[in-house]
Amino acid sequence: MINNEEMESMGTITVASSITRKYQPDTVVFGIRISKVADTSKELAAYNKEVVDRLLGKIAELEIDEDNFREENFRIDVNRVYEDNKYVEKGYRLDSRYSITFYIDYDLIDSVRGMLSEEDIAFNVEYKIDDETAIREEMLADVIKESKRKALIIAKAGDAELKEILSVRYQSRAEAAVFMRAKAASDAMPEDIDITESAEVDWAINAREY
Repeated sequence: MINNEEMESMGTITVASSITRKYQPDTVVFGIRISKVADTSKELAAYNKEVVDRLLGKIAELEIDEDNFREENFRIDVNRVYEDNKYVEKGYRLDSRYSITFYIDYDLIDSVRGMLSEEDIAFNVEYKIDDETAIREEMLADVIKESKRKALIIAKAGDAELKEILSVRYQSRAEAAVFMRAKAASDAMPEDIDITESAEVDWAINAREY
């Protein structure tokens, strides 16, 4: 810890560091959207259940665990349309979204794409990294180590002693996950995803005593 006497003679240096690494996606996510307009909300709820039950049956045939199928959003709203310079209500609108997630297996990806193409629903494909949080934590630790290495060089050149971190401002960034519309996805292969961790660190320094 820095005591009051040290605080009075203490200076600071600010060091910015950044690391970018490439990682190969290992997970595919099929985003599914079910939409329909009908006279009653009951009709739409029944339609949504029918489609979901059918999808669950098909993914079971593909030996995909049911836990890999998730509901992301379910909405039934009044359907408002603009006619004759005003909004009027015409039945109800369904907008529900689901996802199917699994580790990349190109034969299985083709099978799921074919299965979804048979349904009257929209879908897209994304490629991601499963354990991205652990990767980011490791990279952030490396960024701080790099900051310290640079700070030690600066402190030594200035004939000062490097003390402790006063504050850290950090930023995480990833190249957008590979995203493809269903029709464009059939022959596409996922590219590596760039992950960047950056930090600006304020280090305490003291002038050396002789």
